[in-house]
Amino acid sequence: MMSVNRASTYDACTRRVLFVLGSSVLGLLPHTHVAAQEQPQGDPAVTATARVLAVEGVKLAQSDRCNEAIDKLEQAEKLHHAPIVLTRLGECYIKLGRLLAGVESLRAVLREPLPPNPSEALSQAYEDARNLMESTKPKLATLTVRVEGVSDTSQLSLTIDGKSMPAALLGAAQPSDPGERQVQVAAPGFVTASRRVTLAPGEAQTVVLTPVATPHAAEEARNESPLAANDTTDAGAGETQSAPDAALSPSHLPAYITWGVSAGALGVGVAFGVMALSDKADLDQRCPNKACPPDAQKLLDDSRTHATISTIGYAVGLAGAAVGGLLFWLESRGSDRPATARAVQATPNGVSVRF
Repeated sequence: MMSVNRASTYDACTRRVLFVLGSSVLGLLPHTHVAAQEQPQGDPAVTATARVLAVEGVKLAQSDRCNEAIDKLEQAEKLHHAPIVLTRLGECYIKLGRLLAGVESLRAVLREPLPPNPSEALSQAYEDARNLMESTKPKLATLTVRVEGVSDTSQLSLTIDGKSMPAALLGAAQPSDPGERQVQVAAPGFVTASRRVTLAPGEAQTVVLTPVATPHAAEEARNESPLAANDTTDAGAGETQSAPDAALSPSHLPAYITWGVSAGALGVGVAFGVMALSDKADLDQRCPNKACPPDAQKLLDDSRTHATISTIGYAVGLAGAAVGGLLFWLESRGSDRPATARAVQATPNGVSVRF
C-alpha cells in the first residue's frame, strides 16, 4: 500500500511539474518570461502544438532519451521561444557529445534576464543552465586552422566535417567539440588540402595546410607572360619571313604535347605524394607500435590509395619525359635540309630569294 501511495504521489508531482512547465514554456502563467509576454498573439494551433512538443520533449529528456527529445525540443523552440525548453535542449546536446551547441544554447538562456517574481520552474531552469554551462566550458577543445603557400586567401574555401565555414575563421582559435575533425581547404588553381585531427577535451591544436598548385595553373601563369618582345623586329625584317621557310622549320608539336602530359602526371604524383605523407603522419600519431584502432581503417585505406596514385603519377611523368625527348630528337633529324636549300636573303623590295 505504501509503494502504491508513493507511486501516486510521484505521478501527481510529475503532472504538476509538467503543467507548470507547459504553462511557463508558452507564457501562459503570470510569471512567464518577459520576452514571451511581449510576443504578439499567435495562431492558437501553433501555440497548442508548441506546448505539446515542449511537454513531450521534456518528458523524453527526463527519461534520458535525448536522441528522441532533441527533435521535439528543437521544434517547440522554433515555434515559441522558452528558456525552459532551451535549457533542456542544451542539456541533451551535451549528453550526446555536442558540447559546443549545448553551451551556446545555455548561454542564450542566461543572456535573458529573469522576470520579476519568476516561477519555480523558470528559476530552476536558469540555475541548471548556469551550473551546466560552467561545468561544460572547460571540456571544449580549440582548433586553429592556418594556410600557407597561398598568397591570395580571398578565394579560399574552408570546410570542417563537411560543413562550409567562413574563410575569416582561418588563423582564429575556434571552440570545438572534442573528437575527430576533418579539415579541408580548397582554392582555384590548387589541389585541395585536407587533414584529419583528433581533439581531446580541453585540448588546443593548430592545423597547418599547404595546398599544392596544380600543373595547369603553373602552365597558365607561364602563358600569361608573352615573349613578343623577343620576337618583334622592324617591319622590313618581318617581311623577310616566307611561307616556304616556315614550312622548313621542324615541328615539335608531338614532343611538346607529350611533355605537357608528363608535367601533368608529375604534378599529380607530387600532389598525392604530399597527401600520402600527411596521411602517414596521422597514422604514426594514431597507430603507436603499428597497431591501428578499427576507426583508423578509412585513414589507412586513404593513405594506400594516395601512395598508389602518387607512384603511378611519377611513373607516367618520367616515361612521358623520356618519350617526349625521343620525339624531339627524331623530329629534329627528320627536318634537316641542305644549307643551300634553307638560306634566305631579303631583297630591297621585300621578296625572299633562295640561293
